[in-house]
Amino acid sequence: PHVANPRHGEISSIGPPGVSPSGQQVLIRVSRTTAQGAELIFTHESWLLRLDGSDNQLLIPNSFNAVWRPKVRFPSASPAFYNTWRLSDNAVATGQVARPWLWGPQPITHTLEPWTDSPGGQRLVEYYDKGRMEIATPDLPRPSKYYVTSGLLAKELVTGQLQTGPQTVVAGAPAAVPVAGDSANNPAPTYATFNKLGAATDAGKAADRTGQPVSATLTLDGVVGADAGLGAGVQDAHFVPESGHNIPSAFWDWLQKQPDWVSLMGYPVSEPYWVQATIAGQPDQPVLVQIYERRTLSFTLKNPPAWRVELGNVGQQYLAWRYGSTGK
Repeated sequence: PHVANPRHGEISSIGPPGVSPSGQQVLIRVSRTTAQGAELIFTHESWLLRLDGSDNQLLIPNSFNAVWRPKVRFPSASPAFYNTWRLSDNAVATGQVARPWLWGPQPITHTLEPWTDSPGGQRLVEYYDKGRMEIATPDLPRPSKYYVTSGLLAKELVTGQLQTGPQTVVAGAPAAVPVAGDSANNPAPTYATFNKLGAATDAGKAADRTGQPVSATLTLDGVVGADAGLGAGVQDAHFVPESGHNIPSAFWDWLQKQPDWVSLMGYPVSEPYWVQATIAGQPDQPVLVQIYERRTLSFTLKNPPAWRVELGNVGQQYLAWRYGSTGK
């Protein structure tokens, strides 16, 4: 039933579903959008879907109407970018939950970047502290989970290869930027360090270590060691055959709480390593880090539970690497 740019009462979204204990009935919200002048009118209906083949039932027609008038100006280049941010981080911005950002408090900057498969050879992108949103196919029917995608920033920082299309890249140097902690006076490994280990290539793939302690350490100059005392009970919990890397339990538990962790993070392109980082000016902080295609993850045991797993500032780091500025 979905159409691109619904404005005449067509269905614009469905969900979230509530499933009965028997699994035979589902309660859902159906939203329709109608344009009236400069305003968008959202009408919501409650439906009971019966999965045993009998008729569905409209329980509450016009159960809630709303006129969309944003109270806070959000400096986004596209409503699609804003909606993606809102689903992830609006609860953080409004204080409803206390946890790290998935994107950041607001966009840093937006621009057009080369992309061979986009109209005119350019796609609209928007940078946040934690990543980059992209619209490569603006005429894609919506709603679609692929209309706004998340850039492969961490992978490009490691390989030095700036992707300008599905099959085209511009070769460059890996980023000499610390993967965790402060941007200066920090002895933590950089993305260039992970490049030396073959991260994001077949040469860097690992064997399945599920159930084994995570004790590997990594220094700035690429020396891999081991320190069993840093494990704090962390074990490799899941092996990803698509990329050939293990995900530690500290990250795997967090990833399972995300609606679609692969779309958010991509697959891991490195093994997890304990590093010594300078954080907020405090040196020698043990941090577990792992690089994924789109983001980096860190685990700091001494942090409060809700803040132990955090996303790195890949958006800021990428802007500095590619453009020489964080955009702030």
